[in-house]
Amino acid sequence: MTAAKPRRAWQSFGSPNMLKKILRLAPSVSVLAIFLGQLGGCDEVQPTCATNADCAAGQSCSAGACVGSPTSTAGAAGGPNGAAGTATGGSPAVAGSGAGGINGGAGNAAVAGSNGVSGAVGSGGHAGTQASGGASNQGGSGNGGSGGMSGSGTGGAVNPITVGQCKDDFWPAANNGSVTRYDFKQGTTLPACAYAITHTGGGSDGDWDTVEGISTGDGGYFGAMNTTDFAQGAACGACVEAGYNGKKVVLTIVDECPIGSNPVCTKGHIDLSRKAIRQLESNSSLENLKGVSWKYVKCPASGNVKARLHPNQNADWQPVVVENGLYPLKSVTLNGVNATRSGNNSGGNAWIAAGQKAPYTVHATDVNNNAITFSYSGGSGLKDAGLQFMCQ
Repeated sequence: MTAAKPRRAWQSFGSPNMLKKILRLAPSVSVLAIFLGQLGGCDEVQPTCATNADCAAGQSCSAGACVGSPTSTAGAAGGPNGAAGTATGGSPAVAGSGAGGINGGAGNAAVAGSNGVSGAVGSGGHAGTQASGGASNQGGSGNGGSGGMSGSGTGGAVNPITVGQCKDDFWPAANNGSVTRYDFKQGTTLPACAYAITHTGGGSDGDWDTVEGISTGDGGYFGAMNTTDFAQGAACGACVEAGYNGKKVVLTIVDECPIGSNPVCTKGHIDLSRKAIRQLESNSSLENLKGVSWKYVKCPASGNVKARLHPNQNADWQPVVVENGLYPLKSVTLNGVNATRSGNNSGGNAWIAAGQKAPYTVHATDVNNNAITFSYSGGSGLKDAGLQFMCQ
């Protein structure tokens, strides 16, 4: 049997003429394959804009694309709860200028555009007691642009009013107290609580002593508390409702009745101004009343809190007297520093903080934890704080 002859390689593709035709068409097929591959790999070009309104500020719409560099804009002002102001990028970017609102949000840095330089952070809110600092925000870099500066915003102002309680019985009442009359003409030139005297009577029933910064009796219903209840000035500014034989009067404590020089000034006793005692007993010959009941109450404050420097202040000693509130004060800070009581005797209603002088940021808290924060520039005379305590 004769063995089969092996087939040549070209015989696998058919005749020699067929192979030659395939080789001649190879370049054309290769080109077609490349074209089809490229066609299949292309995405349809989509326009990015239809009108100029679709583009950022400073750009225009041309052939479906936004051209030109966006315009830098400064950061907007922070909102009432410290929202940060933000700047947008450009070429170069503009620094963030958003000022933080209350609670201290900082302005954000500008974001750099193409080849732009990012700006510095915006400033934070104005400083305020117990405020948290504004955030530090560093500007990002654009294409080839350098990074922006970073920095911290300053603390923002807290809510200037803290609402506490309307609680009248913050200290014990007196059910069997006593009152006597006293006049400034007897020798008082400045009450122990440092309230300035606005008028001194001549001694007759038609002349009334008055002090500034209280609403009771247009400045004429006031009293001097006995040494024990005065409590080194804690009673300064407190309002007391005194009752006798069915009659009542509300007065403000502005002074101390010192037991060291007046034995009648035992616990439960108050010296009353001439105008105040006449509301309990019209007979001017009866000026030592026994069996008087009295209690602490919320002051019928008219208008806003008032402030002044101690009448005897000087360039290096500038205590602040806070007047016409709802209740006596428990604590005060001046520029964030705890203040202590200062007066003519032991304590008082003038507040001084170590190393601090006007102008002040005053934060005053009363015995019921109502609080206010206000700016006080100092100087002479009584000044309106612009707000009043609130309670509930």
